[in-house]
Amino acid sequence: FFGLSPSLNFTVTDKLGGANIVFESSGSTPAKQSAVRVARSRGTILLVGTSPRDVSFEASLFERISRKELCLLGSWMNYSAPWPGKEWETAVWLLDKGHITDKNIVTHEFGLKDSQKAVDILNTNSEPYIKIVYHP
Repeated sequence: FFGLSPSLNFTVTDKLGGANIVFESSGSTPAKQSAVRVARSRGTILLVGTSPRDVSFEASLFERISRKELCLLGSWMNYSAPWPGKEWETAVWLLDKGHITDKNIVTHEFGLKDSQKAVDILNTNSEPYIKIVYHP
């Protein structure tokens, strides 16, 4: 899981040869660049975070994408400009007034020692889930 702490990310990924899947959810350019650095060969980088400005990669980092055959995937999130946007304001208002609830969205929560259970549920669909939260 990318984003816990830079020192932890690099220590774990160095021992494993890189991460198979990297989730970048902040939208910041340095985080996107770090995601490329920690992904293992033929790994996947899921770009979730919306960048507030142009993103650029130095030539050597861009070459790393090609040489490691990395797969960069974009993930559409419900972002509306200008932030926070009408959809977000409406959702917050609905939650605040009690017209909708978020109580049933999180169906599972796991700590570090049970992280494999979370992965197993995702991989096997052994039980229904909506949102699985991981607490490191």
